[in-house]
Amino acid sequence: MSPGLADLFQKALESGGQGHTPEEIAAECAAGRMQLWPGQQSVAVTQIHDLPGRKVLHILYAAGDGRELAEMEKSAADWAKAQGCTSLMQNGRRGWCRVLKKRGWREVVTTMERGI
Repeated sequence: MSPGLADLFQKALESGGQGHTPEEIAAECAAGRMQLWPGQQSVAVTQIHDLPGRKVLHILYAAGDGRELAEMEKSAADWAKAQGCTSLMQNGRRGWCRVLKKRGWREVVTTMERGI
């Protein structure tokens, strides 16, 4: 991964709220349990989840250029379908709902968090 993408990746991890370290993600990708999607100006990390009655590709982290991420989403969706997934899923800031709605996404649940 280029230094620019590595910085972007770190920002995605910090804002994503999932708590993974780059080392953990590298290990999970090497083991085939997560997937790294590097672009020219963007990066994403996904993971397949087996839910009751279906499989989904969960986009854990994404950062970079919106247009490039939209193209990466198409590739990820094609790959996910070949893996038996029936949908894509992601968490993010509420503002993403408006942006993603134009591409066929719908808000399912809102996750809230506070420190203790």
